[in-house]
Amino acid sequence: MEQPLTLVSMSVLWWLAVPLGITAVAMVWAAWAGRERDDRVRDDATRARIATALAKPLPPEARRVVAQPTDRPRGVAIRPSARSAPRRPPGPRR
Repeated sequence: MEQPLTLVSMSVLWWLAVPLGITAVAMVWAAWAGRERDDRVRDDATRARIATALAKPLPPEARRVVAQPTDRPRGVAIRPSARSAPRRPPGPRR
């Protein structure tokens, strides 16, 4: 005859209680952190300050961009030593 499921027979699953609790807390936190907020700027003085800051020209140091040469992948791995080593003409081996 089969025994009914009891807390004693299910005690093997008690290790699962902590991860499930942590997961539930994480889900509640994620829902709270991802909620929609009304963070729009409503103050006219703040809007004017932002508009003034955006209208200023950038200093020359901030506009300077140095282009980096791109090394295109060739699809084949080439060792640096193989490219720079001089090739010997084929001849008899010693």
